[in-house]
Amino acid sequence: MENKIKVYITPTLISFLDYMNSNYSHEIAGWLVGNIKDGSIYIKDILIPDQEVSSASVNISAQSQMNLLRKYGKKCQSIIGMWHSHCQMGAFWSAVDDNDINEYMRDRDLRVFIVTSRGEHLIRIEMRKPLNLRIDDAIIEVKSTKLDMLKSRLNKILKNLTTFDDDDENDDDCNATIEKDFDENN
Repeated sequence: MENKIKVYITPTLISFLDYMNSNYSHEIAGWLVGNIKDGSIYIKDILIPDQEVSSASVNISAQSQMNLLRKYGKKCQSIIGMWHSHCQMGAFWSAVDDNDINEYMRDRDLRVFIVTSRGEHLIRIEMRKPLNLRIDDAIIEVKSTKLDMLKSRLNKILKNLTTFDDDDENDDDCNATIEKDFDENN
C-alpha cells in the first residue's frame, strides 16, 4: 500500500475552490489558512486578497497583502500556504509557480501550495527545516468534523439494529408473519 501525505480540507472549502476555478475565467489566488496538528495538515479557510489577474497570471502587490492584514486580522497569523487556479490550462506546476514558491519559502520553514484546474487539485508541501524537502504527491482528503460526528452517531445506531441474514432459520417465520399481516389488511 502506498503511503501519501494527506492534506485535510473542509467540504465547503473544496467546493469554493472548485467554484472559483470553474466560474471565473482568470487565474485567481488566495492564502490558505489552517494548522498542522499531530503530523497532519488541516486547511480551514482561504483569504482572497485584491489582485491583478489575467487568464494566465496573477499578481498580489505588497499593498494588497497589507490590506489583507487589515481585512482579516488575526486569521493572517494562521496562513500555511497559497492556492491559485489555472483556469482551463490544467493542474500543473509552471516555471512561474516554481519561482514564486521558492521566493515565498525564503523565510519560511513549511508551507502548502495548491493549484486547481478543471476539478483537479495538485498539492505541494515545501519544508526547509530540519532539511529541504519537496513533496509533490500529497493528496487532498475532504474532512468535516460535523460529518465525522454524524457518521459516528449513525454507526452507533446501526450497530443496535436487528438484522436478518438470508441463512437465518427464523426468516420463514418472519416472512410468514409479514405475509399474514399483509393478507389480513387487504
